[in-house]
Amino acid sequence: MRGLLTGNPAEASPRIWEAARFVALIVTFGTVAALVRRYVNFQLGIPGHSGVAWMAVLVLGYLLTRRFGAGIGMGVTSALASQAFGFGNSTAFSFAVFGSVGAALDLVYAIPFIRRESLFGGALAGAVAHLTKFGVGKAIALAVGGLKNVAFVGLGVATLNHILFGVVGGLIAVMIFTKARSIARDRRPRA
Repeated sequence: MRGLLTGNPAEASPRIWEAARFVALIVTFGTVAALVRRYVNFQLGIPGHSGVAWMAVLVLGYLLTRRFGAGIGMGVTSALASQAFGFGNSTAFSFAVFGSVGAALDLVYAIPFIRRESLFGGALAGAVAHLTKFGVGKAIALAVGGLKNVAFVGLGVATLNHILFGVVGGLIAVMIFTKARSIARDRRPRA
């Protein structure tokens, strides 16, 4: 802020660029996650299977931003993108589902002993975020009367599927992140 107040752009420039990078990553990954959730379908016929792809996008986005609040930012962006592209869900539903997924990512990565780049951290983040999406969606359906005759056995299997597919998505994100980082390190010019 000092550079902005004194008028010295050299002091403000790194902060402005870092903020612009943060916002650009949030908007990009939030939009891509919404598009992947809508259009990537592996045709497996298993509840929650598309979570592999869009959880991977969100966890990867979080790993690249490295800041608390990135999850909720990507969630809000995903909700806005789903409305802009006309996915058919109500605005309130989109914000509840995508926003809760983003908040879950923020909360998981706020746990002190969770290393972001670890396979455990990615698996936990993907599982918790995808399970949150499933839980919020079912809670909304229950609140509006959409879950009257649900077999709880099927609900249990669907819950496990969401956890497993979230884990796989989180693991994929961490593996992509670590491989990309090692490639970037190898290509840096040696001093």
